[in-house]
Amino acid sequence: MKVAATEMGKRTKGNPTWELVKCPKQMGNKECGVYGMKFMKHLMEDPLVLTKSKLKELGEAATYKDEELNDIRLELVEYILDFINHGE
Repeated sequence: MKVAATEMGKRTKGNPTWELVKCPKQMGNKECGVYGMKFMKHLMEDPLVLTKSKLKELGEAATYKDEELNDIRLELVEYILDFINHGE
């Protein structure tokens, strides 16, 4: 943390404040990658919304619905097929 702040020209004041991050719980043991991608996508979407409020919203959700996970699965399949077909 201190190295990154120093490289950016900022001075650090004490220790960082850590936030406890909660996210929807996965129901099985095979969806961990899909859950991780959904979590990251939710954080990156709509950059005008503060990350802290997004984390609060995610912490209140019990789990992701199948429809939400299917969206991520379809995006992943489309990406892989595009990569296979175009080689990039």
